[in-house]
Amino acid sequence: MDELPSIDQWLVTPENPPRSVVGLDHERCAALHNYLIQYAWASSNRDLGSLETQSWFEKYGEEANNIREHLNPTLINFLEAAYDCGGGVVSLFYWVSGFNPPDWLWKNWEGVAEDGEEHRRLTLYNTHTGLLGGHVDGLCYDQKTSKAIMFISTDDHDFASGEDGAHLWQPLETVLSKWIMTLRKGKITAGPDGISLNNEKFGPWLYHSYSAQQVEDTVAAFNRLVIAIESRIPAARRRWPTTIPILSDRILDSASISNPSFARSFLRSIRLPSFKFIAPGLMVPTPETFVASQLFTPIRDEDDLLTIPPVLLFRANETFKFDHDDKCGQRNPYSFIYTTALQHTPIPAGVYTDAISRRSEDTAEEGFRFILPYTIGENEFARKSTGQLIDEGNFKDLYQHGFKPFGGDWSRAQRLVKLLDNWTSMVERGLWAVGEDGVMGGIEKFKEADTKTHWKDYWIEPDW
Repeated sequence: MDELPSIDQWLVTPENPPRSVVGLDHERCAALHNYLIQYAWASSNRDLGSLETQSWFEKYGEEANNIREHLNPTLINFLEAAYDCGGGVVSLFYWVSGFNPPDWLWKNWEGVAEDGEEHRRLTLYNTHTGLLGGHVDGLCYDQKTSKAIMFISTDDHDFASGEDGAHLWQPLETVLSKWIMTLRKGKITAGPDGISLNNEKFGPWLYHSYSAQQVEDTVAAFNRLVIAIESRIPAARRRWPTTIPILSDRILDSASISNPSFARSFLRSIRLPSFKFIAPGLMVPTPETFVASQLFTPIRDEDDLLTIPPVLLFRANETFKFDHDDKCGQRNPYSFIYTTALQHTPIPAGVYTDAISRRSEDTAEEGFRFILPYTIGENEFARKSTGQLIDEGNFKDLYQHGFKPFGGDWSRAQRLVKLLDNWTSMVERGLWAVGEDGVMGGIEKFKEADTKTHWKDYWIEPDW
């Protein structure tokens, strides 16, 4: 693959935030947009020197020039500098194929825009139709606020409307940077014809159920949490830490942990801490208890042999049961194959990996579900990342995304690394007390997520 230009100076990071400019930062956005095109082109085994670099205005000519009056000057600058997807040979990214033609920019906003603002919001990039079929939308841009958001479907508009949804709109350079970060993490990559995974490929773009870098990042987050806890255990009660892995391959085989899988790689890589509780009421797995705790892993979907069952990572002493009145599968954390198999079984509460099929798009083996032994939402304070209230009677959505403003299906699970980072913050800020057995307080502590004072402590800000 040809060497790609360095993009580091343009990426939005905590150390390199969006610049203070009037309108769209067209220079930065064009550099990021063009990098994605160059990445897709080079990953398809094409010579970068052969990349067609015509702009949107060059491609659509008079049709594009006729609508200049409806476009902000800085958006025009961007459309004059950004490549139009290599002449249509490659697509811009996994979720979007590329720029919309002039007659489609406002198509999905007809009848929605307020009087006098018919051209304020437009759909700049269109969603890959294979992701959804009908009702597709794409990356939308607000010319008044110079902010962008990714709507896979037009049905998602309500998630980011009005003042309550204003915080979900981000500078375009932030969205493009998030997309490039998924490449660096190995979650999304591109490859030439003939290279594919078990799920659908969109242009050259491949969506991995997890990556080696994600395992490494999650192990590092676990280690940071362990260090934060161990350093706060009273010195007289502190035990020497060990370098011994928590679980051996023999134990993981006995527990029917898929091989290879994110859960197996993570559990095989973390060391056994010198304490018992990793969070309030949640225990670190041990060789003695791990196998007996895994109720989901022996269950196989004979209709989909690429299914990866949930793995219990951090167990509570309390249990839960599936909601058997949940006819639509909305309230239970996992699908009917699991609810049927375990319909009368008390199941350990705690943090599980998500159940996914590698045949599906937009999945997260690196994701988690925190299953509580009680419900939250009754107090109307617990929220998903979007700011949307968690429904009353919910026991599965604490810390979850909900709608994803950077792209992706609303049901994809939150990444485990984000949960571990949140817990580290809780320990370091003194919001969770630490004793000789680790983090103190029972599982009831998480009820703070549904209180006016503490809901934001149990909330993870929107990300990809």
